[in-house]
Amino acid sequence: MKKKLMVLPLLLALMVAVTACGKEDPYEVLQKADANLAQVESIEMQVKGAVSVKMDPVTVGPIDMTFDVKAKKVDENKTDVAMVLSEFPMLPELSNTAVYYTDGYLYLNLMGEKMKMPLPIESVEETEKEDAEESGFLFTFPKERMKDLKMENGEGGDRIITFNIDMSEEIQAAMEANPEQKEQLEALGGEVTWAPIPFSFTVSKDDQMKAFSMSMAFSMTAEGQKMDMEIPLSFTITKTGEDVSIEFPDFSDYQETSMEEMNQAFGTTDPGQL
Repeated sequence: MKKKLMVLPLLLALMVAVTACGKEDPYEVLQKADANLAQVESIEMQVKGAVSVKMDPVTVGPIDMTFDVKAKKVDENKTDVAMVLSEFPMLPELSNTAVYYTDGYLYLNLMGEKMKMPLPIESVEETEKEDAEESGFLFTFPKERMKDLKMENGEGGDRIITFNIDMSEEIQAAMEANPEQKEQLEALGGEVTWAPIPFSFTVSKDDQMKAFSMSMAFSMTAEGQKMDMEIPLSFTITKTGEDVSIEFPDFSDYQETSMEEMNQAFGTTDPGQL
């Protein structure tokens, strides 16, 4: 009996050791998947978003929308991109609004208004490089900034990694860097409070990124009126590699336009946001 009692603690200690050795670090799993995604030269994904606004006693939304996005590296000097607003139930006339990039030109089809402007690939690559330096390919935040970081098992060996990050300072800085947004905010005399952003990543058993999502929420008080807004976004990767193909429309009737006119159509003054 005494021998059995002595063996039991040893067995328990062995079980704990084996379990600890086999447990994966969610941060390392995410790093591997992010690094693998960075090597992908062509990708196809579906992006779903929604906007909900609450101003007591009125609530608007959620206003749903779906984008189909494709990017394909043709060669070292050419990358093609297509982004189509495939679903927008609230304003069906905006469906099929599309943005294309190929052969050094950016094309926009907005409710039948067709515009184009030169945008050398060096400009696109520089913007991507700056974004990568700030945040990595997809996420690469320091581990200490990830609150409530955890990983759960999904279907078919997938790993579901979730965490929250307070990005209020970065968002506020980006808003203030946009002259129009800063002017509008100052005109309202409002204060904006950003909630921590919840992230979720789905990684396959072979360390491939399958999907990721986030949700931005903020509260704004201006002239005594409080407004709450929430914008959830989800990205599902449907294809990568050689299977990705892009078919462009006939661009012959797209009219040459200026950066200012294109910005007005997009509602932004930052070319990098195009």
